[in-house]
Amino acid sequence: MNKMIIVGIVILLVIIVGGAIVLSQSAATAVGEAIELNPVNTHVYAVLLAAGVEDAVVDYRPEHTVIGIPLTEEMDAERAAFFAMGAAASVARQTEKITVETFRDESPRTSVTVQSADVLAFINGDITEEDLAERVQYN
Repeated sequence: MNKMIIVGIVILLVIIVGGAIVLSQSAATAVGEAIELNPVNTHVYAVLLAAGVEDAVVDYRPEHTVIGIPLTEEMDAERAAFFAMGAAASVARQTEKITVETFRDESPRTSVTVQSADVLAFINGDITEEDLAERVQYN
C-alpha cells in the first residue's frame, strides 16, 4: 500500500513538473517574439558586469543612452556613474548623450547626464577630468 502511494506521488510530481516546463517554454516563446534584443545594450551591460557592476539596466538609443545602476554598499555613486558613462561612450559611440542613474536600496542617489562627445574627448585625453566634471549635468 505504501509503495502505491509513493508511486502515485512520484507520478503526480512528474506531471506537475512536466506541465510547468511546457508552460514556461511557451511563455518564453511568446515573450521572445515580442522583444527584440539590442546588441548595444548587451555589450554595454557586459562591460559593466565585467567591472563588477551587477544588475544594471541599459537602454541604448542613438539620441540618448540611459543606464540604471543599483549600488552595493562598497560602491561610490559618483565613481560608478562616471565609469558607466565611459562604458556607454566607448561601446555606444553613436549615442548623443548619456544619463546614468544610481540607486541604493531603491532610493535614487545620483543622476548625471553628459554629452557622449565630452566623455570620448576625456577618454582620448583631449580634455581633463576637471573639464569633464564641469560638463556633467547633475539632475
